[in-house]
Amino acid sequence: LMGVPGLCGFASKWNLAKAAIDSGTGIAYLGVGALLVSALLTAIYMLSMIIRAYFPISDEENSSKMTMMSSLDEEKVTDPDWRMMVPLFLFAIAMFVIGIYSEPFVEFFTKVAQGII
Repeated sequence: LMGVPGLCGFASKWNLAKAAIDSGTGIAYLGVGALLVSALLTAIYMLSMIIRAYFPISDEENSSKMTMMSSLDEEKVTDPDWRMMVPLFLFAIAMFVIGIYSEPFVEFFTKVAQGII
């Protein structure tokens, strides 16, 4: 999503930016700027979720926030078991592999865009 090299979003954003720069029009450079801004905004909201998930707040901060969220029952919140972790792990591996080796997908969608397939 962020367009970080090595992950899925990078291949699409790279190809869009490359095509825009190759066209050489002014509006295309505006599109490249929009891609960069969207990558930055995506990084902000995605990384904030990751930080909240892997670096939880301390007990002192949590107790002050729990007064506002009294409907949440902490004892019912548990880590996911293997039935939820296996699909997430497989999906993460698939995203990483597609991000690194995106050439077959790019070739396929190029043929689709050209009307060959």
